[in-house]
Amino acid sequence: MRLTLGSFYPLLLHFRHATVASVDAQLRLLCMGPMDTVGGNSLRHLFAFFRVAVKAQVDYEMIQAILDRTLQLHGEVLAGMSDMQSLLKEISMDQEEGWKRIQSMMQQCLCMVELFSNVQL
Repeated sequence: MRLTLGSFYPLLLHFRHATVASVDAQLRLLCMGPMDTVGGNSLRHLFAFFRVAVKAQVDYEMIQAILDRTLQLHGEVLAGMSDMQSLLKEISMDQEEGWKRIQSMMQQCLCMVELFSNVQL
């Protein structure tokens, strides 16, 4: 997994060990608005991490929760960042791929449950 995430691996470890409250506070302070160029760069880096993490399919629930919270807090700023649109579309497509994989696995589990529930012992 370390190879898959590359330089983003320490960030994944940080999120794994942080409390929900501290992650929320860090996300709130990440960008102070459209005029905050340092915050805008921080958002770019965070979404690059999301792209790699979603593509690598690691810590799915945690990544989705952090991504959702980031979009809630900074959606308006992201909407004004035209250079981010292609990255956001890529993340969305990667999420669809991941969701298809999860649906397939759930379908397989349901089929196995149905098969074994009909077996006579």
